[in-house]
Amino acid sequence: MDENHLKAKNYALRCLSAKSYYSEELRRAMRKKGHCETSIEEIVAECFRLGYLDDEEWLQVFVKSQFSRSRSPLAIAAKLAAKGVPAEKRKELLENLEPSLASITDLLQSKYSKRDLNDFKERQKVIAALARRGFRFEDILAAIQQACLEGTS
Repeated sequence: MDENHLKAKNYALRCLSAKSYYSEELRRAMRKKGHCETSIEEIVAECFRLGYLDDEEWLQVFVKSQFSRSRSPLAIAAKLAAKGVPAEKRKELLENLEPSLASITDLLQSKYSKRDLNDFKERQKVIAALARRGFRFEDILAAIQQACLEGTS
């Protein structure tokens, strides 16, 4: 084992001691530091063998934590793509999520509860904010309409 391989291994272990990584995310971090591809692949394989990396568990925990933060499936998919998760895996993970209507309703009751949804400008601001979070326009309108109906009764 040469010195560069040892440095790469130490770097990978330092990264993994700080936080959990998806394997491709760790590979990118190691490439960015200038470690050679053969060392990276050997170290990642060793980390899998030792249980330091577990992509399936990482994906489940990540999706659950993002969803609990009221992120839309679209926003979660974008974050997964940025971390190097393949499209078919993203689709498989996100098809199990509840409809985003519940997340929108939660946001309307918490973060946007002070907004007057009957006022056109306020409603537009809330719609724009929810759209930036990645929620579908149809879901946003349905949740706002439901919130307005509940507010008047």
